[in-house]
Amino acid sequence: MAPCPIFVINLEHDVVRRAHMTEQCARLGLAVEFVPAVNGRQLGDADRAAYDRDRTLRIYGVEMLDTEIGCYLSHYRLYQRMVRDDIPVALILEDDVALSPAFPRIIEDLLADPRPEWQVVRLESLRKRVREPRNAQFLGKPVKALRDGELYRLGTHVLGFGAYLIRQDGARRMLDYGRRIFMPIDQTMDRYWENDIIPYLVRPIPVHQRGDMDSRIGARPDGRHVGQPLRLRLRRPLAAADRQRRQAAVPVLIGLPGSVADWKPRISRRMAAPGAWGLNQKEVDSRDCRASRGVVDCRSRLGLKQGSACITSAHRSTI
Repeated sequence: MAPCPIFVINLEHDVVRRAHMTEQCARLGLAVEFVPAVNGRQLGDADRAAYDRDRTLRIYGVEMLDTEIGCYLSHYRLYQRMVRDDIPVALILEDDVALSPAFPRIIEDLLADPRPEWQVVRLESLRKRVREPRNAQFLGKPVKALRDGELYRLGTHVLGFGAYLIRQDGARRMLDYGRRIFMPIDQTMDRYWENDIIPYLVRPIPVHQRGDMDSRIGARPDGRHVGQPLRLRLRRPLAAADRQRRQAAVPVLIGLPGSVADWKPRISRRMAAPGAWGLNQKEVDSRDCRASRGVVDCRSRLGLKQGSACITSAHRSTI
């Protein structure tokens, strides 16, 4: 394999999981380094300093568990190490996963050819619709053939952080975007429309969570939302609706040359700078292309000819 450090996040007292990962990684010929996880049940004031409670309630909808914060910090501190030690790319594993026999070859293929220029490749997903997609929305676009599967570029969130490859550029983006904790680490990375990290995934999925190992996060208490003020209980569904609206526009940009950062997909009020669409670098305000204005008005405002493709979510088809 191409040289790449492999970090396994593991609570120091969890010898059973450490033995499990030691055995399967040795069997697959993977040399790993165990990295002490942050124990969420023993957080100090310094650990809690980055937690943004107001933003958490506004976006995530409920208070984060201490164990979720500990998990977040375990990954975040590895990103800090990658930048500090100038590590170009790393493979990060959690200690409750099962690796397929093809796993070493998949990593080898991904590292052998730098194309496409991904920041993060997810090797596991907790979303069944992503693992076993039934439509184009969740399938994504195949961008690279591997000996044991394919690499897909997605336009939806992945969920799950048991195994992933991350380049230093991805680590820097997470350090910048995630300096304040407001939701679990995997969901923070999944906000690709804000952090500019395009989601990539390998299928067939080569890594799965062990069903016989309980999550160290612990069970989320039933009724976490019970007793909250109505304004807080409404925040999460409203935020989810807003997220879906913005996500709908991003797949239009997937497949264009360059990265998400190149196309500025922070789609809240403004769309991408459409120079490659022959619009003379004129920025397009999403307000000028709402469906309510009509196709003809939309086309005339954008200066598009009959049969041109609109780049906004409202009119993704040819107009």
